[in-house]
Amino acid sequence: MKYIFTLALLTSFYSFSQIKNGVVTYGIQKNINELYKNNEYLSAGDKEATNVAPSVVLSLSFNKTEAGFKVKDIELPEGKTIRDFSSDLDFNHKIYENRKKKIYRSYFNSFRIGEVVQTDSLQYKWTITNETKEISGYICYKATSPKYREGEILDSKFAITAWFTPTIPVPYGPNGYGKLPGLILELQSFKAVLYVKTIDLNLKEDPKIDKLENYPQLTGDEIDKYSMSSLTPEQKKAVMDSKRIK
Repeated sequence: MKYIFTLALLTSFYSFSQIKNGVVTYGIQKNINELYKNNEYLSAGDKEATNVAPSVVLSLSFNKTEAGFKVKDIELPEGKTIRDFSSDLDFNHKIYENRKKKIYRSYFNSFRIGEVVQTDSLQYKWTITNETKEISGYICYKATSPKYREGEILDSKFAITAWFTPTIPVPYGPNGYGKLPGLILELQSFKAVLYVKTIDLNLKEDPKIDKLENYPQLTGDEIDKYSMSSLTPEQKKAVMDSKRIK
């Protein structure tokens, strides 16, 4: 199996120079969160998110040096916004990456602090395995990473699993995850599975990528500080309960 994986990587190096850009779309399959069943506030949001999940389409656009990830389509219940479901469906609204310049920006829209960009890089550490499966006609390899929160590794049940294909040797994937020797076609988290829907490579023109420059740039600590300052007691308790999950 090690020989097969090495051969796949060598083949991917040849094809890398032939891929100049692309647009990939992903759908979401919601996982029911059993940890929320005894919390009425969180459980209600989890159930509503399950109903919204089939309508969500996420888009990853990339070129040789940068990538952008965003929500492309979503059917929202009356009176609801994307931010009402991004946590329960475990996706980011918008992300911009330029790995050559080491830039990472994640858009965040909260009714408590408004539209901002978080500048902390997403934390993960992959372990690549020899386990494979076919996704949309591509042979994919399994990679896993612990889930981090504020620098600490969470319980193993929160681990992230990525299925990537060396056949498309670009180091990107959905939700800001990447740095693997191939495009991520499926990303599994505790809350949801993001799965590939369409792949379009070598477009005539590079796709438009939002660099997320027109928003306040804050660290995660700053976002937490300003968000928590305006929570109601009920909401604060719910958030604190969720942070105690181990």
